[in-house]
Amino acid sequence: MSRGLTIVSLLSIFLSTNVCSPKKKSVNDPVWREESLKMASGICKKISECIQASPVWKQENEIHSKLIEGRFQEAKCQEYHRNSNVYQLIGRDVESIKSVTRSCFNEILSLDCEAIMKNALAKVDSCNQMEAIQKGSN
Repeated sequence: MSRGLTIVSLLSIFLSTNVCSPKKKSVNDPVWREESLKMASGICKKISECIQASPVWKQENEIHSKLIEGRFQEAKCQEYHRNSNVYQLIGRDVESIKSVTRSCFNEILSLDCEAIMKNALAKVDSCNQMEAIQKGSN
């Protein structure tokens, strides 16, 4: 998988919203929303740092580089995350969503940039589960 597709797949996991299915009722949990925004910001910061540290990726994907870097800026990242199923606790039971999200977040932070760019997240069960929640296909 190319590095560009790896970054696009990361976008789909963390910043996607479920726009195709009918709106489901969200759970209002202010403590979770604050925690999940911090996690989303942490993920975006890590990915942004990896993009910045990879001149090869930037050369291979010069056209898309600025667009993708913009999506990982903290304000944009949080904006997208606020519309996500994870933030709104939609799609599974609340504790399952929280557990999967925390686990995926910790896995991302434990990976180095090279592993992230080589799409190591595709092998992380919690991140695959989180992606399914985000897409509404749990």
